[in-house]
Amino acid sequence: QYALVVKKEALLFAGPNDQYDTISSLSYADLVIIKSSRKDWYHVRCRGLTGWIQSDIVMPINYSL
Repeated sequence: QYALVVKKEALLFAGPNDQYDTISSLSYADLVIIKSSRKDWYHVRCRGLTGWIQSDIVMPINYSL
């Protein structure tokens, strides 16, 4: 499933909470692929990176390539 980042700036973490290392930052309207979820976090792929993002920072969408 796809989702769009809906915050001006979002952090991608190595694990499903903000105590993990930050992998990268994402920007508003970046497209991510949701791979799985755990509580309030999504495991996502974006720009060749895989990490965790808080679920309230993205909005799942219906999108096909």
